[in-house]
Formats: sequence, structure tokens, C-alpha cells
Amino acid sequence: MGSFHADLVKRAIDRLSLNTPMATSSGFRKVQATVGKKVDANIYVNYRFFSLVLSKITREENLPDLLKFSNFADWSGLDLIIKKDELLFNGMTVASDSNQQFLALFTDQQPQKKMIAAIIPEKTLYFTAYGWSDPSRFCQRFQNRMQREENFTGEQNDAISLIDRYQLNISEYFLPWMGNEGCMFVMEDPKSSVETGLTAFNTRDTILAATSLFALADTLGLKYDSIRYKGHKIYRLALPAFIPALFGELFGKFEVNSFTFLGDYIVFATQPHNLEPVIDAVSAGATLAKDRVFTDFEANLSDKSNVFSYFNTHNAVHSLKRLLNQDLSDQLNPMIDTLRKFESVAFQYSNVQGQFYSSIFLRYDPNQGKEGPLQWQAALDTSILGRPKIIHTSVSGNPAVVVTDIANNLYMVTSQGHIAWKLHIMGNIMGEIHPIRLRGSDTLYLLFNTDTHLYLLHADGRFANKFPMRFPLHATNGITVADWDNNGDYRIMVAFQDSRIYCFTLDGVSLYGWKRPNLKEEVSDPVSCFTTGGKDYIIASGITGNTMILDRNGDPQISPGPKFIHAPLSGFHINKTNKKGPFITTGPDGKVIFIQDNSKTTEVTLNLFSAGHRFFYEDIIGNGQPEFIFSDRNNIYYYNKNYKLIYSYAFRREINHPPFLLHGREGKVMIGYVVPETNELFLFDHNGYRELESGIRGNTPFDLGYLENDAQLNLVVGTGKFLKNYRLPKP
Repeated sequence: MGSFHADLVKRAIDRLSLNTPMATSSGFRKVQATVGKKVDANIYVNYRFFSLVLSKITREENLPDLLKFSNFADWSGLDLIIKKDELLFNGMTVASDSNQQFLALFTDQQPQKKMIAAIIPEKTLYFTAYGWSDPSRFCQRFQNRMQREENFTGEQNDAISLIDRYQLNISEYFLPWMGNEGCMFVMEDPKSSVETGLTAFNTRDTILAATSLFALADTLGLKYDSIRYKGHKIYRLALPAFIPALFGELFGKFEVNSFTFLGDYIVFATQPHNLEPVIDAVSAGATLAKDRVFTDFEANLSDKSNVFSYFNTHNAVHSLKRLLNQDLSDQLNPMIDTLRKFESVAFQYSNVQGQFYSSIFLRYDPNQGKEGPLQWQAALDTSILGRPKIIHTSVSGNPAVVVTDIANNLYMVTSQGHIAWKLHIMGNIMGEIHPIRLRGSDTLYLLFNTDTHLYLLHADGRFANKFPMRFPLHATNGITVADWDNNGDYRIMVAFQDSRIYCFTLDGVSLYGWKRPNLKEEVSDPVSCFTTGGKDYIIASGITGNTMILDRNGDPQISPGPKFIHAPLSGFHINKTNKKGPFITTGPDGKVIFIQDNSKTTEVTLNLFSAGHRFFYEDIIGNGQPEFIFSDRNNIYYYNKNYKLIYSYAFRREINHPPFLLHGREGKVMIGYVVPETNELFLFDHNGYRELESGIRGNTPFDLGYLENDAQLNLVVGTGKFLKNYRLPKP
């Protein structure tokens, strides 16, 4: 235990000597039980005492807000994940006392989607949004809490006096039209640089909202009228502080003297002219919901929340300074440019059975103000499933991206980021999508399968004749497509649930003479086809490692010994290292296994690996000779043809998703990894780890290729429902 101040250490010792460590707190024990172990740090926040820390660096006029912050919740326990340009905190927050802690008011409210960003201008400095599934219940609980409050603002006292004088039930004027979202956001007046605050609410009925507010004005004897601005009515009506009395102090920071309707939202402002930039932004589509930087940032957080706060550091750094006392504010002056590079920060709380899943996300962008690597993004209907793939749609090129989502929709996205077509598929696509060329056609076709059907599509999304074809049995793996003689006479091989391998033509006709070999166990990986030494080979393996090496007709060619077992996640490759046999793979312990024509095997031990290791046999160095590449847990290793370790890399945390093979410029081999939990992408080439430019993020496997020209390599990846295309600089 240590501190810059001896008194603090002494006080901590005193507290422990009195047997009152923080571990005795029930709130702390609850969040401690939820934190992760394999993270960079565990952070615990005691809101009551943390607000005291903040009071030492805050201007005096902000102290009332800190008092409210101290009553926001009890404890948070957060897991910290540190990345090159991001900090991500995830964990749980406990708020059990609704009489004292504001967050506890959401314990019976379901998190809501943050749709309100559709009317918040992209130049907003910061905003806080609430989501509630039952606004009436929330208001009732908040008003019960308000009755126990002793300190009211002058505006709140005035509102209470009006309620008593007119015997008003304020809820009747607001709750019937109130939707599931409320928000306060702050903008800067471009002329005066003065910050202006606005509030907005989702409405179930805009007409009912207007008539209710006018009825309230008539009851109180308040005047109201309207003006027009670019086709929108702006109503002038000075309302007392009724909204904060219903929904919380957040909505009492700014006066409500005017309002307008934008879609399904009502927006309140101090003056009518404060609403004009909001109307302009919504009309021009310049809102946060359409802002590329914000949507990319928000993709790192859950799409549903009860409390969500966003602070645009780049635009609002002066707002931050106004919160701090003069001494600290002066110290920040030389660092303003650096602070602006902290692009944004967000806080999110979402109710999960009475506790709150909590996230804090902070992003650093050293290239702030410069053109980033993101070229475009395309929004799909639902979250992306699997790996996007860059293909050519014709013999002459015409690149595009094919991608699927969790609703089993297949999309083709053009090289400019436009969705060319969408097609619903019956089931999940198994294995790869194979671009093939049919005789007499300059366009390419897409060939793939689900467990029940075989699909062949024109590049424009139309089904080819007779497709889709229904399989006689359920398939257990993705198809393998072979063109043995390079004449467009394709053979399709697939395993069915009877554990046999089938081979048929594009017409769906079973190949004459094919023996339908039976592995007597499920075959989940696509079979492999090779041509070496003037012979054609087909290799098929079952889920336990049982392997057959077949000829074109499905007859056994090589029968590895009964003791032969290969690693379940290790494929087969043509041996180019020595003359110990035509094929190479690895065993469950990572030993390299050479398979000879006479069915005998020999082994070489490079290192000991787990049974879950991945093995690649590729020329990643670019010297014309394949290297032995192992990926195991949180490590990757390169071994050369002499079995010498030439490169290794240890990830900061265990990798739970399999690596994948990529091809870059001039067909150079690379290995890719994705960590969906942190949106991190990793790329390894002939130099080993290749650092990607700041801002390249995603949570699906990715692909490399040329979308714009043959000089600039592109990376396509999924982030939630967004397909993103990044430009990769030359290494």
C-alpha cells in the first residue's frame, strides 16, 4: 500500500486496524465476485468516496453535481483491457438503494436501443441518454425518492408551488405520450462559442404530446405561439421545471422555453434559435447516427442501455477545462492538443436482473484530423456472421465483397461500399463461398452449400438454372470444388450425415464409378484435393482424426497405419521440405508427421504443443520454401526448413478464435487473428507481427484484397452489423 501522502497511508492502516476494510462492504463483495481473471487489471470504484476525490479538482460551482454523483450507485467492479489506442472497462455496478442511489431506479427497467442518436447533431459536445421500458414506473419511483430530498433548486421549488396551487397531476400531461428514451445534449453556438443545452424525448404520439403541453399551458395561463423554420414549426412555450420533477435533475440543467418535433422525437430548448442547428443537422443527415466516427466508436459497446453518456473529447476539451479548478485547468493548457487526440469517451450502464452491466470506453487517435484508413462502411440488416470475402465478379476483375449475417442473408457489396443485392439463404453457409467460371461465360458464379442445399448464383444474385438443389441427406461439412483437368468440368465433394463422402457434378448427378468412402464418423472439415507426382489425391478426416487418402474414384491410395492420428485442427499439405513422403501434417502433441507412399509415417519434434494447436505449412518468409507455422493458445511460431525457430510472438491474452490464412501483394502469405472481445485485429507476414494503422478494428475474421486498384491493398472486416473497408498502407 502506498501513496504520495503519508497521512493517507496512516489512515488506511487505521481503517484496517479497526477491522473495516472495504472487503466488508456488501456492495464491494458483489462486484468482486463478477470480475475477470485474465485481464490487464481489475478496477473498483466506490462512488461515494470517489466523488470526494473529484471534489479536490473541481470548481466550486460544480460541487452540487458531485453530490448527486456520489449517490449515483454503490460500487463498480470493472475489468480493464489495454490496447494500443483504446482502453476498455467492462464489469458490473451495484445500486441497491433506490431511496439514495439514482441508478437503482432502473432495476425494473429493460435496456433500450439508442435510437435517439438519429436527432443528435454530429457536432454535439457531449450527451447523456436514459432508456426505460416503463416510463410511468420510473417516474413513480423517482417521485418517491424526491419526497425524501431536502435540497431543491429554485426552479424545482417553483414547480412544486405551481403543482400545489393548481392541484396538478403533472404525469397526466407527459406520460401518455412519453416513449422509451430521454436525452440531454450540449452544443456550442458557432457565433458566440457559448454552450447551449437541449433535451429530447421519444414520443409515442406527437399530436398527443403537443395537445397535452398546450392543455398544460392553458391550465397555468401561459401564452404560446409558433414560428416556422425550414418547414418545421418551433413552438414558444415557457414551461416550469416539470420535466426534471418527473425524470431527474439531468433535464433541469437548462430552461425549457421552446420545442419542436423531429420524426418521433420532441426536442426542447432555451430559445427557438437553439433548435435551428438541430433541424439543420437532421435535415442534412449530419447526426451522430450517421457519423462514421461515432458509429465506429459505438460499435464497441452494447446497442442497448439504461444510461449512456458520450463525451467528444476532440470537440469538448474546453468544456472539460471548465469543470476543473483553476490550478489544474492551467496545467492542462500545454496539453490541449494531446487531449484532443483522445477521440471520445463513453459510459454505459445496462440493467441485468437488478445489477448493471457497465462499460467505459476510451479511444486515442494520434491521427486526429487526418484522413483515416476507413474508406467506407456498409450497414447490413443484422450482425455479420463469419468472414467477409473479397471476390472478382468477372474474368476481367470487378471486385466486390460477399458477406453473410446472423439472419442467414447473403449480401454482395460493391467496391464502393453499396449493397448490390441481398438474398435469404436456407440455413448457415458451411465452409467457403467458391467463385467459379462456367464454360462460355465471362462472369463468375458463386458456389456454396448449407446443410440442406447446394447453391449456385450468378454474380448479380440470380439463381442458376435448377438451383438451389436439395441434398438427399444433411451435409456435415462445406463442399470442396475440384477441376482436375482445368477445363471447367467441376466435381463437388461433400460429406453427409451417414459419414460417407459423395462426389457429383454441377448438374447434381452422382459421379459414375465414385465409391462413396465411409469414414464411420462425422466429417466436419472439407476434404482436401491435391495433385503431386503426377497423381491426384483426396484426403478426408473424421472428427477423431480417422483419415483416408483416396484417388479420383474414392478408392484408398495410401492407408496410414492404425496408430496414425493427426491433430484435429491441423490440415494436410504437400511436402516440399524433404523426401520423406508426399504429405505433411501434425499430431496431437504438435509433432510434424510425414506420410509416405507406402503408408509409413515419420515424425519430427520441433516443440510440444497442445492438442488444440493450429498448423500452417506456407512460404510466409518469401524464400520459395514453406515454413512450419504453429499457433497455440497465445503464441505463434515460425520454423524454417531446418526445423530452427526463426520467429515467435506472444499475445497479451489467450486467443480463443482460430487464425486464418490470407494473401497480400503478389500472393504473399499472411496469417490473421481476431479478438472479438476487444475488436483487435492482428496480421503476421514475413517480418512477423505487422502493426496495423490506428483505427483498424473489427470483431470478425477479415480478408485482404484489392477493391480500388492494384496498388492499394484493402482489409474488409465486420463490426456488429457494419461491413468496413480499410486501406492498408504499404509496409
